[in-house]
Amino acid sequence: MVCHSSEGPMMTNELILFADNDMSFVDVRKQFLIRAGYRVLITDNFDDAKKILDTRNPDLAIIDMRLIDDMQEDDFSGIQLARNSAPNIPKIILTSFPTWQAVRDALAIVPDGSSPAVELLAKNEGADALLRSIDWILHKQELRKNIVDSFGVSTLMAVPDKITSLGFEESGLRLHNSLSNTAEQWISIRTSESKRASNFHNLGLLTALISIILLFSSVILALLGRISLPVLPVIFGGLTQAVSTFFFVREDKANSRVQECTTKLDEINKLENLLVICDSLDDKQDREACRRKVIEKILELWL
Repeated sequence: MVCHSSEGPMMTNELILFADNDMSFVDVRKQFLIRAGYRVLITDNFDDAKKILDTRNPDLAIIDMRLIDDMQEDDFSGIQLARNSAPNIPKIILTSFPTWQAVRDALAIVPDGSSPAVELLAKNEGADALLRSIDWILHKQELRKNIVDSFGVSTLMAVPDKITSLGFEESGLRLHNSLSNTAEQWISIRTSESKRASNFHNLGLLTALISIILLFSSVILALLGRISLPVLPVIFGGLTQAVSTFFFVREDKANSRVQECTTKLDEINKLENLLVICDSLDDKQDREACRRKVIEKILELWL
């Protein structure tokens, strides 16, 4: 049994569980995740993985489909773990044996409307594909969902084949719609977080002011001989200062979310502008060629 945590030089608040019975494979992949700035918990044990999911609340879990025994063709323990543990935590199923049944079982919708996993990846797709999938899940959830819904597929990995079957004109329209919908969602989130930041800022200033008043009042009363031990005002002043600090920390987090949404919107706007340029061309063949280049570039960058 192996279970430990590693942290990379670029610390983030995002914790990833990596559960796989092949520790040599996990050690290699773990280094990629660490260099990308994630904290990583690894285990080769089904029970430990379940315990971590239920108690440590990781931001994402990567789970081997045959977590118990790679040699057993009917071992879907990783999918069972994903289905029965921490439904609020997004999960990626990894496998060396990708089959239609594995995809169906991993991504099938269960009665409560959820899916055991967000994505199923073959191990031979490489570390870069895994990191892209993690980025989509943790940082581009809205865009991922809109693209998947727009193209009528269950996973991002199925988008390229769907584009081939639909053609670049129809695919360009669907991609444009998904980008527009995502931009609206991120604008809404940014507006909400901006208001939260403003509210936290005002509350922080108010409590800081109260803290200052209490501290100065205690000093003045002590100098006037009204109180001999200004302990209580000092305690209250310290408490309000702590509350003020709490509000300012929450303000910083909200502002970080605003900046994150702004960065995402800039990326979306650039892509939308490219598609709009394609649509503005008069010649149909030129429009088709332009859409093809834009979509191929998006696939190269994202998928």
